[in-house]
Amino acid sequence: MGDDCCVGLAAFLAGLDMFFFATATAGQLYVRDRGGAPGQLEVIGDRALGFSDFAGVGRPSPGWGCL
Repeated sequence: MGDDCCVGLAAFLAGLDMFFFATATAGQLYVRDRGGAPGQLEVIGDRALGFSDFAGVGRPSPGWGCL
């Protein structure tokens, strides 16, 4: 895959208004959804995504989450 694919994928991810992410530990799976305005998910590195993190219902918490 070339750089054009990466640019296209980054643009696609930036346009999402909802996404899911999951983490797992021994025997536990945790899945969260994130919804909001497009642009909340951003490619911040070759192997990293950043997203707006809100504590509670709609109250922003400091900083970004990172996948």
